[in-house]
Amino acid sequence: MTTGFDPGNSIESARRALAARLRSAGIEESALAARLLVGAALELDLTGMVTQAARKLTLEETARLERYA
Repeated sequence: MTTGFDPGNSIESARRALAARLRSAGIEESALAARLLVGAALELDLTGMVTQAARKLTLEETARLERYA
């Protein structure tokens, strides 16, 4: 099963996958929560997340996102 946090996937696809995961768990503000969690895990502010949205995740970033999620 893919989590959306696979190395080589983009930051944006990981954020969307996490938002979907949170939404299915009943989190009302899932998009905001996903943005905050991905930003924290990757040490990116909103500007960094926007400008690097297409950047591919590294193996280390993938592991960090799984721990945060």
